[in-house]
Amino acid sequence: KGPIRAPEHLRATVRWDYQPDICKDYKETGFCGFGDSCKFLHDRSDYKHGWQIERELDEGRYGVN
Repeated sequence: KGPIRAPEHLRATVRWDYQPDICKDYKETGFCGFGDSCKFLHDRSDYKHGWQIERELDEGRYGVN
């Protein structure tokens, strides 16, 4: 006996991104010391951190437009 073969008609491939190419400094502070020579992406999307969402939940403002 041995390991069971995977089905022939179903092949799943997964790609794990252990090194996201987003600048951590720019994400957290909005400033990067490397400027234009930084090799990571300066993401300008609008998102909230976990503590901001929790604060809004406590105040009853989360999800209200």
